[in-house]
Amino acid sequence: MENIDLRSIDPCPFCGERLVTHYDHHGTWIAHKNETGKCIISTYQLFSQDDVDKWNARPKEYELLERIGILMSKVARADKNYQDLLNTIKKDQ
Repeated sequence: MENIDLRSIDPCPFCGERLVTHYDHHGTWIAHKNETGKCIISTYQLFSQDDVDKWNARPKEYELLERIGILMSKVARADKNYQDLLNTIKKDQ
């Protein structure tokens, strides 16, 4: 594995954990401290600078939360419109 500065790697956007270097007879990689932990992406492993660039480039947690909020707002609006439509149909019967 290339010499990668751990400080250049963003923390996990889901659990906030800083990644660490792991070593074994297969080689070296960067991942969560506990690779079988509770984080949804705790098994994700970085082996090269390209992997680090992809890791750092993906949407951050706050961007995902913003998108989720927008979707929830749209669902609530659609549900209200549906309920209004049902009420209108009931009044017309």
